[in-house]
Amino acid sequence: PLNARTASEALRASLVFFCILALLKVGSHLQIWPRKMNSIRFLSFLSLLLICGCPLNSKVPLSNPDPDEFDESLLGLWEYVQKEKDDEAMLVTVSQFNKSEYLIVARQIKKAYDKNEPEELLIRMFLTSIGEARFWNFQDLEKDLRKREYSFAQYSIEDGKTLHVTMVRNRLFKDHKAATPEALNAAFKKSIGHKDFLQDKSLIFRRLEEQ
Repeated sequence: PLNARTASEALRASLVFFCILALLKVGSHLQIWPRKMNSIRFLSFLSLLLICGCPLNSKVPLSNPDPDEFDESLLGLWEYVQKEKDDEAMLVTVSQFNKSEYLIVARQIKKAYDKNEPEELLIRMFLTSIGEARFWNFQDLEKDLRKREYSFAQYSIEDGKTLHVTMVRNRLFKDHKAATPEALNAAFKKSIGHKDFLQDKSLIFRRLEEQ
């Protein structure tokens, strides 16, 4: 009957329409997936790297920003010293944001054949000293403000030219729920020097220009 044939054709047309939508959606994912993978790889690498090594994330920092903690030797342009041939080449600019905080801009160094836009990461950071150790408290500024957490890294500068940044692991803090900076700071004091406190490998940067 005509009605049955019309219904069958309508159903077939609907199926074709949804198949086209599905193909377009899959196609768009296939087109941007390599870029997403590059972005994930780059962003995790810097945060400061944040996926590998299970870094510690916290709703609270180690302290409040303090102008007395500001270290001018961090300011300037730094280049990541690549350890492996597949490592992302990266330039990091550290600028003064206010009296106690820094703005860090990390950019990929793109290869000539790479047509994608360079990935960029914006980080807010300030320092906390615990004994002789100095730590970065930093946040990814591209995340939603309500979802931002702090990550932490111990740093040192050799001869004013080589910057070592080592992420703090979460291994010693899995059962620790710090509600205040003071509580987290106290937990750090007990953990500094433990073999599981820091990641095994540091990020190493070379200064490219004078401040």
